[in-house]
Amino acid sequence: MNQNNRKFVPVTIGANLGAYSLARAFHEQYGVNTELLCGVVIFPVKDSKLFNITVDRNLHYEPRESLKKYIEAIENKYPGYEKIIVPSEDFSVNYVLSNIDLFGDDWHIPFSGKELVDEVANKQDFYNICETVGLKYPKTWTFGADDEFPADAKGKLVIKHLESRHFEAAVKSGIKKIYVNDNEVQAEAALKQIREDGFLERLVLQEYIESDDTDIAVVTSYRSPVDKEVKLVSFGRVLVEDRSEMKGGNHLTILTEEVPVEVKEGITRLLEKKDYVGFANFDIIYDNSRGEWNFLELNPRLGYSNYQLTAQGYNVAKILVDDLLYQLDMSDFNESHIVYTVIDNGLNNKYITDDYKDTFNNLKQSHNVYSPYDYKGDSSLKRKLEMLKYHRRARMEIVEGR
Repeated sequence: MNQNNRKFVPVTIGANLGAYSLARAFHEQYGVNTELLCGVVIFPVKDSKLFNITVDRNLHYEPRESLKKYIEAIENKYPGYEKIIVPSEDFSVNYVLSNIDLFGDDWHIPFSGKELVDEVANKQDFYNICETVGLKYPKTWTFGADDEFPADAKGKLVIKHLESRHFEAAVKSGIKKIYVNDNEVQAEAALKQIREDGFLERLVLQEYIESDDTDIAVVTSYRSPVDKEVKLVSFGRVLVEDRSEMKGGNHLTILTEEVPVEVKEGITRLLEKKDYVGFANFDIIYDNSRGEWNFLELNPRLGYSNYQLTAQGYNVAKILVDDLLYQLDMSDFNESHIVYTVIDNGLNNKYITDDYKDTFNNLKQSHNVYSPYDYKGDSSLKRKLEMLKYHRRARMEIVEGR
């Protein structure tokens, strides 16, 4: 892509919804395809016209060698171009930051250093940071394979992975993303079963905060690596949450709202205190019993639902290009009130609570409900067939999870 005589190409790693949403943003804004490296091609990347895809089956086994070959291929294909690389998954962020010495000066990598990224991605370390900057979080215990079940853990409890990348590896063994337990006896039994199934990484045990889907929110921030200014803090209230065993916690339908002052100020304090740069994706939950937002985790990358930002007026590709290449502010971005969704209207009408149904229907009537998959620039018969398969699978998984 050539804008004002500066040629650039977007690059991502990982064939997931986050990568697809990023590629769509670049295509919408600049009409350019995104270079993609992945180990296997799956939906929603499969049969998409938005990518130039390189498949390397050794990506997860020899990531340094795979990256080395890929970087050389991209540099040969795009001599004189600046490259903007935005990995889409936790493992691919780790691959890039662990091998940052392979990238030349013409590569823009809008992330903090590996040490800080590892710190914020670790839930216990993240909660320690929250403590220092005054952010609330649920009561939490962490323990290893040989540690005793904490004696003071009582009541309804949740078992989670300490780091998201551990879940990505564990899912192949049938380990769930989240275990919700009605009491400590059930939680201890679930923990024992997890260990017997061979998962020995450290885990998080956390008090369960009673909530509806609409008490959950996703907040995305962007702090510039160039001038260290916080350019964006965007708030989305979850209307429908995935509650299936393997995908629990994924946001299916999101309503954009004005960010609460205490949330925006708290996130800004955290980013500045840790000198964190790039995109950050926070999951938060409202504790009705205490009247306060609690922070659950920080994903040090764009979230899978990042098309919410583009749809509401904050095109993520434009944010990156304006900042990294031209050092522009965000004065020409116009925010809209929208709903983002990856499920069909039938499921939305079934699961959105009565308090928000009128809002959803009004935005639908005014054409302000957006799906990352619904894009005329990437339409084909094969894509339509893939979409039918996706919605059929999604419906079964979501109904089962309820």
